[in-house]
Amino acid sequence: MQTIVDHPVQFGELAGSLVHGAMFFDWQLISTQKIAAAFDYSFEQILAADGIPYAPVVVDTSVDRYPTIGETVTVETTPQSVGDSSIELLYEMVDGDGERLATAQMIHVTISPAGTALALPEKTRSDFIEACADRSATVGVHTKTPAGNNCPRFRHHSRSAVPILRERS
Repeated sequence: MQTIVDHPVQFGELAGSLVHGAMFFDWQLISTQKIAAAFDYSFEQILAADGIPYAPVVVDTSVDRYPTIGETVTVETTPQSVGDSSIELLYEMVDGDGERLATAQMIHVTISPAGTALALPEKTRSDFIEACADRSATVGVHTKTPAGNNCPRFRHHSRSAVPILRERS
């Protein structure tokens, strides 16, 4: 389901000349709201019952490229699997040429006022099951870059307990 279609990147979404990393989370959240409404289990309905809608409990994300002003972003959101109280969604973000910008795979649960996971309404659950598609996506930490195995990593400096980011040698 296309949850965001050809969204133009705007100045307020930038950090310098590129989209701020937090925008990927905003686009994912907007997409979750749209798919929730399409499956008749909306954020508004859950909030009205004092619940926390579609809380992400497992998240795996890859950013391939940050878009900049003048580009457009489209988000395709696809149900991957459904449990009694959980839904796994795949978010694929592409630019106007269809090139991948980012991918996120998240498992969501709705939390009750008592702090427990709420079961999905039966109709919503069955509709999500029917809409599930097994889409292959590369998500998570990549071990290689186009330049090779030169990924940044964290290490501890011998005089400090503060992690320092440095290039791997």
